[in-house]
Amino acid sequence: MKLFISDIESKIKNQIPSNPTKQTLDIILAAINDWPNPVLSLDDFEMEVAQFIKGKTTKGNLEKRLKNIDYNKDSWKAESLTQLIDIYSTYNGDMSLKEIIEDLKIKIKDW
Repeated sequence: MKLFISDIESKIKNQIPSNPTKQTLDIILAAINDWPNPVLSLDDFEMEVAQFIKGKTTKGNLEKRLKNIDYNKDSWKAESLTQLIDIYSTYNGDMSLKEIIEDLKIKIKDW
């Protein structure tokens, strides 16, 4: 099941109380907003990030890619990756963004 950005935005609007899942989704949506290429779903975003960092989308790999980024060329991608790193305050740093997205799909299924 793909989670489309528009569906997530609708689900978040209906969630009044703040909780870790909503906060994680807010961070991911902000990262998607800064990503220079348009994406329709979380899965599409994860694939683009994985291609950009040339590896599994773990916290360590995101940080490693940020250290070597050309800010003149990829400043928006750098901003997006920096935001993604923030989700690891809730999730284990060894988890990939793909695994986190799968976890989020389960958590928001009943919203």
